[in-house]
Amino acid sequence: MQGRRLDLLAGLFAFLLYLLHLPEGLVWFDSAELLAATCQLGLSHPPGQPLLHLFGQVALQMPFGSAAVRLHLFSAAVGGLAMYVLARWLRRLLAPGNREGAVFAPFLAVCCAGLTSIALQGVRFEVYGLALLLNLGALLSYQRILDGETPRGSMRSLLLFLAASSITHLIAFLGLIAALGGQLLLDRATRIRLFRALSGDHEKGWWPLFTLFGLSPVLYLLLRTEKAGILQWQLIEGPTTFLRYLLGGYYAGRLTATDVLDKGQVLLDLMEQNLPLPLMLLLPLALGVLWRVNKGAATLLLGLVILPVVPILALGIVHADNPDLHGYLTLSVIAQAVLLGQLFFLPLRDGGLPRPGRILIAAGGILLGTLLILRSAPNYHFQERDGQDEVADALARHLPPESVLVFRNDDLVFPLFYLQGCLGERRDVLPVGRFLLQYLENYRRLQRAHPRLFPELPPEGAPLPHLAGERAVLGGGFYAWQVERLLRHLPEGISLAVQPDPQLELQRPAFEPRGFVLEYRADQRPNRALLASLRRMLHPSNGYLRHAQREVFYRDALALTLEEPDALIQEALFDELDRLWGPDAELLVGRGFSLLGQGKPIEAEEVLSEALRLDPDNLAAARSLAVLRSGKRR
Repeated sequence: MQGRRLDLLAGLFAFLLYLLHLPEGLVWFDSAELLAATCQLGLSHPPGQPLLHLFGQVALQMPFGSAAVRLHLFSAAVGGLAMYVLARWLRRLLAPGNREGAVFAPFLAVCCAGLTSIALQGVRFEVYGLALLLNLGALLSYQRILDGETPRGSMRSLLLFLAASSITHLIAFLGLIAALGGQLLLDRATRIRLFRALSGDHEKGWWPLFTLFGLSPVLYLLLRTEKAGILQWQLIEGPTTFLRYLLGGYYAGRLTATDVLDKGQVLLDLMEQNLPLPLMLLLPLALGVLWRVNKGAATLLLGLVILPVVPILALGIVHADNPDLHGYLTLSVIAQAVLLGQLFFLPLRDGGLPRPGRILIAAGGILLGTLLILRSAPNYHFQERDGQDEVADALARHLPPESVLVFRNDDLVFPLFYLQGCLGERRDVLPVGRFLLQYLENYRRLQRAHPRLFPELPPEGAPLPHLAGERAVLGGGFYAWQVERLLRHLPEGISLAVQPDPQLELQRPAFEPRGFVLEYRADQRPNRALLASLRRMLHPSNGYLRHAQREVFYRDALALTLEEPDALIQEALFDELDRLWGPDAELLVGRGFSLLGQGKPIEAEEVLSEALRLDPDNLAAARSLAVLRSGKRR
C-alpha cells in the first residue's frame, strides 16, 4: 500500500510539473502536423489519429479556459497518469517486495517525468503522450500475467491496451510489440506463463478483445483516411521508416565529415539521433540474458561498460534539440526505464552485489535522476529561451496590429511557443502547417464518415472561426498555391506576411493586396542562394513588398538576428537593396548595424550619420550614434 501511494505521488508530481508549464496558446514543434482548425477540432496530425480525435473532442467540452488550455490540460493529465503507471510497472518489474524498490521505482518515474522528451508531450496536445500511457498500461498488464496475478483479467486489459495503442500511433505500437516480443523470447518460463494465461479462456468472453487486437491495425487504417497514398505509407513507408530508425541509417546519413570536424560532436549526435531507441530496447534484454548465463560477466559489463555510458545516453536524450525526434524519444522512455531499472535494480533483486555496491548504485541513480531533472527543466520552460526575447520584442514593436505572420517552422531562430510566451496576450500563436490542403481533404473525409464525432469545417472561402477578429501569429511553411488557398480563409483587414522556402520559385504576385512576402532565415549563415531569393522577392516589380511595410523586417531580421554573418554576403545584400530602393534611412541603419557586428565602428558611424541626415527622427540611428560617440569620449 505504501508503494502504491508513492507511485500516486510520482504521477501527481508529473501532473503538477506539467500544469505549471502549460502555455496559454496552441504550441507545437511540428507545425506541419498542426493546422488551421486545430483548436476547434481537437486534432494533432493532418491525416488524423482516431483515438486522439475522440479525446480531443471530449477535452474541448470542458467548461473553462480557452480551447488551447483545455487540450493542454488533457495532455498534462495523461502525462501524470502515464508516470503513475510507469512507477507501478517499474516497482513490479524490478523489485517486487523489495523495500528499496518501493522507493526508487517512483523516483525513477519522477526522473522520467522531468526528461525533456517526456515533459514536452505533457505540456502540449500531441499523440505521443497518449501512446506512452497506453504502452505502459500494456506492459503493466503483461507483467501482472507473468507474476501469475489474475491472468484472465490481466489478459483482457493487455489486449485492450494493445488494441488502443495500435489505433493511436502505429510506430509506437510497433515499438511496444518489439518490447513484448523481446521479453517473450527471453526464457521458456515467460512463454509458458503467457500461453497458460491464454489457454481455456475463449468461453469466458475475452475473445472479442483478442479479435479487436488482431484487426486493430486494419481499423486504424480505415479510420485514419480513405486516401490510397496514405494507406500505402502506413503499410509500407511507416514500418520501413521504423526499421531504418532502429538501424540508425536514417539519421546517420545526415552526419557529414564537416559536422564531425567542425563541431566535434559526432558521439553526441549519434546518441541524440541514432542510438536511444534501439539501444534502450536491446541493451536490457542483452543484460538480462547475460545475467542468466553468467552473473559475473553481467556484473563486469554493468560496472565497466554500461554505467559509464548511461549518463551520456541520458544527457544525449535530454539535449536532443531536433524537435522531430522528441516524439519518438518519448516512445523510447519505456525501454529507457527498463535500462535504468535493470542497472540499478538487477543487483538488488537477485543479490548479485554486496550492500556497499548496492548503496553505490543507488547513489548513482539518485545523482543521475537529479541531473536529468536539472538539465531538462529549462528546455520546456516556455518563458526562457536562450535570450531571444530581443527578437520577439522587435517583432512586437514593428508588426502592424492587424498582421498575421506566417513562418516556415523549420527555419525559426526562436520557437513559436517562445514567441507566444514573449508576446503574451497581445497575440495568439496558432501554428499552420505546410500540409494545409492534405489536412482539409482528410478531415472532410473523416467528417463525412463520422459526422457526430467531427464538426463540419467552414465552407470554402469563409474565415476559419478562431481567426475571425484575432491578431494571430501563424507558424508553418507554405508553397505559393497553398498560401492562395489560406488567404481565402483570412478575415478582411488582416495582412499576411509569409516566409516561403528559399528554394521555391515564387514568381507570381498572388498575395497583393492582402499581404506581402519576406524571406526570413535568421538561424543560418546567409548564402548566395538565399541572396538570390531575397533579390527576387524584394524587387519592386514583384509587388511582394509594399513600401510602407518594408522597414518592418529587414533591419531586425537580416541585420540584428544573424549569428556570425558573412560580411561579403551582407554587404552584397545591402548594396542590392540600395540599388533597388535608392537612399533609405532604415536601410542605412541596417547597414550600420551590420558594420558594427563586423567590428567596424568608424564605418558604422559614417553610415548611421547619413541615415540620421536622411531621417532626423530615426531613433535607432540617433541612439546608436550616441552610444558610439559616448564610447569615443570615454
